[in-house]
Amino acid sequence: MAILDDAVATDAVDELSDDATDDVVEGEAELLDDQPESDSAGGVAVAVPPLTLDAAVMEYFAWEEDREAKRARRKASGAAAPKRGAYVFDEAAREAVTRFLWHFGPSTAVTELSPKSMEGFQETIGSNTMDPVARLQPVKEFLRFCSKKRYTMTTGAGGEAEPQNLGNFLRIKRATTGVRDASAFQHEEAKIFEMTASGLEHLHEELGQLQAEMPEAVQAVAAAREDKDIRENAPLEAAREYQERLKSRIDEIEYQIAHALVREERETGRAKLGSRVSVVEIDESDGMVGDAKEYTLVGTTEANAAARRISVESPLGRGLLDKAAGREIEIQAPSGRKRFRLLAVNG
Repeated sequence: MAILDDAVATDAVDELSDDATDDVVEGEAELLDDQPESDSAGGVAVAVPPLTLDAAVMEYFAWEEDREAKRARRKASGAAAPKRGAYVFDEAAREAVTRFLWHFGPSTAVTELSPKSMEGFQETIGSNTMDPVARLQPVKEFLRFCSKKRYTMTTGAGGEAEPQNLGNFLRIKRATTGVRDASAFQHEEAKIFEMTASGLEHLHEELGQLQAEMPEAVQAVAAAREDKDIRENAPLEAAREYQERLKSRIDEIEYQIAHALVREERETGRAKLGSRVSVVEIDESDGMVGDAKEYTLVGTTEANAAARRISVESPLGRGLLDKAAGREIEIQAPSGRKRFRLLAVNG
């Protein structure tokens, strides 16, 4: 999708300003603004402990869900709707951030992320997708959140720690032409999407919701087109982008449904698609690193970090497949090799 970094950033700031107004009116929890959060209390500096990446992602998901709920309340009360084309935290955005999480591994500390690791992530995404914007923009929003929360820091010119937005090291190419056909969902060859029965049902539900939104999107484009000076018609541009993003996601879901494969397998005691597993990271001396965590193994289209649903195509998910409880696995993550012990398998 041809979206410019500057335009997206402007929309995001506008969205945050609207939410700040909600806080004043409704007296709800503080939301993210454009200034980093203070790391002191009563004048005494308070060290912010490093977070694991999965904890930061789940916090971000909760924040985005709260923001979407406020937008819905504004719309229900008759207040102005958010701009068409502004960043929207939808299911595709959630999947993009989840892929980022599993690229580095859930137990990776946020402080381990670096500009160099962002370059490596972008190289991987660039070689695996026809639509880098859809994969990178949600990650940039997540990394901006981490910066404002002071989870990602760097050393400033004066030697003091200051927030670092690692999203600035993810580059989305600017459009070179006015043609927008490239935003449509594309695929190089037919692919089978293994998924659970509930995952397939969820895709059908999302498809129905998006198809119901399409008439409104078409009307928004028609209404914006009534402005005769189309050269500087920002509402028309935004409405078109929204419609194209909607159509691209519909095309993608329809393709996934058409090539879905739901496997119904008998109980074997080994981890498979749909299994609930309990896993703990271990160190070189076989000691546990942190607490055990439970995950559900799902297809790539169902991955959801907040719900602890991991793709069988992720490094950890792939390593767990066909393993029985008690087995140990070793995977190669961008931050290095990691070892895990499979404690239990259900389903």
